Amino acid sequence: MIFVEIKDNNEIGLIHNRPFDEIDGLGQTEEELSKKGLLVESLPETENIYGKAPLLKYDGSKLYYDYIDIEPAKEEKIERDLKELKEQNAQMLMALMMGGLM
Repeated sequence: MIFVEIKDNNEIGLIHNRPFDEIDGLGQTEEELSKKGLLVESLPETENIYGKAPLLKYDGSKLYYDYIDIEPAKEEKIERDLKELKEQNAQMLMALMMGGLM
């Protein structure tokens, strides 16, 4: 059982994978938790979309994911910039060779 806290504006607050665990649980009954959110068997599946991060939401009847834009990791940006520079360099070399300068 998974507990998903629903805030007043239907945004997701807390997600707890073991709400009734003796050690790590929330120390509340099913009835108490139901007043604050949802108890579900599983969360919806996420999609892997490049440059997007899943944001769990609740529309009043079901949970779903909205996908928001994220900044690429520095390593990814560096790789992308390096690839772009290599392509530009190859184009300049080709232009020089075609112009008879090499």
